[in-house]
Amino acid sequence: MRTKNVLLAVVMAFIAVTGFGQTWQIGSPNAADVTATLDGNTLTISGTGDMMDFISTDDADEASTPWDDIHATITSLIINEGITRIGDYAFMNFSGITSITIPESITSIGNDAFSKCTSLSTVNYNAENCTRTGPSYLPFGADTPVQTLNIGNNVKFIPNNLFNHSLNITSVVIPDNVETIDYWAFGNCTNLQSVTIGNKCDSIGHNAFNGCSSLTEITIPEKVRSIGDAAFINCTSLSTVNYNAENCLHAGFSYVLFWNSLVQTANIGNNVKFIPNNLFNKCENLTSVVIPDNVEKVDYWAFGNCTNLQSVTIGAKCSDIEYAVFGSCTALSTIKNMNPVPQSISSNDVFSGITNLGSITLHVPFGSQAAYEAADVWKNFNIVDDADDDVMAVVVMKGDAVVFQSTVLAIDSVIFYDPANPAVIPSNEALLIYKAGDTSFDKLLLSDIQKLSFSDINLSIEKWNAESLLYAFSDVKKLGFYGIPTSISFPGQNKLEVIAYFTMAGDLVVKSPAGVKSLTLYSIDGKIVTARYVPTGIYILRVETSQGVFVKKLIKH
Repeated sequence: MRTKNVLLAVVMAFIAVTGFGQTWQIGSPNAADVTATLDGNTLTISGTGDMMDFISTDDADEASTPWDDIHATITSLIINEGITRIGDYAFMNFSGITSITIPESITSIGNDAFSKCTSLSTVNYNAENCTRTGPSYLPFGADTPVQTLNIGNNVKFIPNNLFNHSLNITSVVIPDNVETIDYWAFGNCTNLQSVTIGNKCDSIGHNAFNGCSSLTEITIPEKVRSIGDAAFINCTSLSTVNYNAENCLHAGFSYVLFWNSLVQTANIGNNVKFIPNNLFNKCENLTSVVIPDNVEKVDYWAFGNCTNLQSVTIGAKCSDIEYAVFGSCTALSTIKNMNPVPQSISSNDVFSGITNLGSITLHVPFGSQAAYEAADVWKNFNIVDDADDDVMAVVVMKGDAVVFQSTVLAIDSVIFYDPANPAVIPSNEALLIYKAGDTSFDKLLLSDIQKLSFSDINLSIEKWNAESLLYAFSDVKKLGFYGIPTSISFPGQNKLEVIAYFTMAGDLVVKSPAGVKSLTLYSIDGKIVTARYVPTGIYILRVETSQGVFVKKLIKH
């Protein structure tokens, strides 16, 4: 017969009969520092410091815990603040307890500490900086049917393997205070359907959610800077990833993050600046990706081996695309590159494994085709100049005379109104918004205009016709000025209800003069848009005035 610890025999012999029941000294290294008191069916752990480690109660030939013979009768377990370690096998087979609270002071939890607690359904986890569990066996495991997990508001670190194989947990809310989710923390939680990760989370460890086969959607919050290998592999129901990490610099190394997961939709947030290596590598169900304008760099293999990826949009600020970002994306048929300056690619490495780049249509901003045709690698694509997607010029006409002109981009020529065809002139004075490559124009009747002036810092509008200026912008895909106005004034009494425009930086600007009670911007699916930066898409602007409510459409390209 083996002996775990000579001290254990001494402790088991030390049983004091008091008015409160039995008491054992179970501290380590000083036994007296921690006591266990049994009062009726309640076991209370008190003191300061670590509990000693025990031997599995499943080994009948060896000494185990002092309460080995009575653990089935214990229905309440209290661990007081001050305890720093829960020992190996300490509460194994406590089949009568239904809930447990882990105090803030705990810094480590031993092997199988709560295994085979067959009635334990609720865990209130408050340990602020518990950085270690096990390491050989799980603290709870598959034989403890934890269903409800409450993580405290002061918890900063969720340790390795904490709820690995907790098969009955269906949802987890990780509060904002948590900074680290360590490796395998929620691995193999096969019934876990919903996970909320708090806004302060900085690190997600390797295999943290490996095998969570019921999980359908995950949101990576803005502060995450590191995601470990295989963090979400084998999540076979995970179809949607909302990726909001602003500057995550590392995403896996030896293994990809979402391998053998269902990922069909990747939503990249508007504050993301850096897309890390391997982020969506081997997401074979992904068919389209939009990299928003705020992203500046896409790191190596970020979308590699996405063999069903057909369509990619690259934002206007993206200037750095690293090795094999789209490697082996053999189904790729369309790329829309919004940057007017082609990214420097020294070889075919970015698109390695794609043999016929000429079969892929590359849409580039108006006026950029020549630059792309001269750029290495890009010149091998089927390049299309998206002239029709950009407003070419804003022209103010008075009779047959051009009184103001503002081009959106640096262009070679501007299409003006032809006086020989006066039928297209709606009135003696008109604001004409031309679209590149199209002789037609969106028009706003401004027959009562007295003043319309543009400058680098101000747009001043006085005395309008009954038409709202918003009509001029209702179907325009893009509008900008060389001198983007930073303020708008509405002097005097006029019928202007609202003005809305997109700046060349991509910001939506909406100004409302007196008489407008409220205005709300909605996405096309009815969700309210509150962000200052508005991504590409169709939006609905609802304006409530003293005369009633009207709705207009805005298109952001």
